[in-house]
Amino acid sequence: MHGFDGYILIDAIIDSEGNMKYIFKKKSECEGKKPEFIKSIPQGFSPNGDDKNEFFKIKDLETCFPTFRLRVYNRWGNLVYDYSNENRLGKEVKWWNGDSDGRWSVLGKNHKVPVGTYFYILEFEKDRGNSKDNTHQGWVYVNY
Repeated sequence: MHGFDGYILIDAIIDSEGNMKYIFKKKSECEGKKPEFIKSIPQGFSPNGDDKNEFFKIKDLETCFPTFRLRVYNRWGNLVYDYSNENRLGKEVKWWNGDSDGRWSVLGKNHKVPVGTYFYILEFEKDRGNSKDNTHQGWVYVNY
């Protein structure tokens, strides 16, 4: 496409009026390396109902890498949250809100996990011309 050098087409959607809209991203933001959003992953959040820091949200992840998987484990290695975003660009991402999704919880499904440190594994798509490992691991602190 003329005039779009340095950009890649991420998605094309049709709005409610039938108009085609295209979403582009700079190639440098998506190809050849782990993206810059890795530097800004939060190290804590507080899902306490005050509408501030309610979710463990990784800014710009779904824009550049619409296919990703986020798994969160407690300190004993039990899976408490597992989410796959399968190329759902333009749709709302279900970021972790501190609830156990039922795999492990003191109180059962859809109850808040206890205050503490949790460990995550983030996998994002590998087909952007990148042969490097597209997995990132880290921790997040949950406080209420």
